[in-house]
Amino acid sequence: MAYDYAYMEGYELQPTKSVVLNIFHKLRKQESNNQTFKIGPNDMPSIEKATHLGIVRTTSLKGNMIANVEENIKKARQKETSKANNFSPTCVADISVNILTGILPIEAQVHIRAFGLFNNIYNQPDDSVEKSLEKRQLIIENDESSSWFIAIKHMPRKCDLQEASWYLNNPVKKTVWTSTIKKTVYNHWNRSIVQLQPLYKGLNFLTTENLRTGNIHPLFKINSHSAIDTARLPVKLKLLTGSYILQSKRIRMCKDETDPKCLLCAKEEENIEHFILKCESLRIVRNAILQEITTLNRQWEFNLMNYQRTKNYNIFWT
Repeated sequence: MAYDYAYMEGYELQPTKSVVLNIFHKLRKQESNNQTFKIGPNDMPSIEKATHLGIVRTTSLKGNMIANVEENIKKARQKETSKANNFSPTCVADISVNILTGILPIEAQVHIRAFGLFNNIYNQPDDSVEKSLEKRQLIIENDESSSWFIAIKHMPRKCDLQEASWYLNNPVKKTVWTSTIKKTVYNHWNRSIVQLQPLYKGLNFLTTENLRTGNIHPLFKINSHSAIDTARLPVKLKLLTGSYILQSKRIRMCKDETDPKCLLCAKEEENIEHFILKCESLRIVRNAILQEITTLNRQWEFNLMNYQRTKNYNIFWT
């Protein structure tokens, strides 16, 4: 049927997709089926693995799971390789996601849960198997061991906490421990993100002054009154994260481009500073926005001066 339909419509079926998979159910005893299928005059090959709509199919459910996991790992490695070979690595800075969303990296979430399990173990009775094993591992194993308890031993040092062995003799209540760990881990990773930011040239304009875990970036807090404001948000994010392709970056990515000058005014190199503040072709649009910003700043200065005067007046009378 498929062959006849393809013949009538005037297209050819792909040989790599015209294959046969003999599906075997693990709970049913099936004999090997040597039946052959034809597509036109040709026999369809019987294979063990095929890809359909981007998903790997095999002859069993277990085989499907193994094959797709391997394929996903391969894709992840290819993605990391493409990031490393990118001409502008700042475009894919992972910490920009943490700064904008206020969400910690996965490693930080793993640390919090590992600390919680550690607290459950050292709060158990001294004769429990888990606590006895923990004491033994912390005493016998060296710092290069792959033991889970040794991994826990390194984590308090990163977060400026007491040594892991100290908590065996001085257990902390779970409620106190949970709040302390969250605060400590959040502060540790926030400091790490702030320290890593200068290493990414494209993140120079992304502020971290209000960086707090769980709080989104002020850019997302701007009220969008129309669909136009919402459509502008991706452009703002690209400018903040250094992933907006301007002419100075385009010449490094395209062999045919050799001139870094702005295509609008053709006077200076087109970078973010020139694009936002200096380009004469965008002066009319820019002046209207700057005028609005200047008006808001003056209003804030006036309100601040009135507040200070009122405060000083109250202090004088008291």
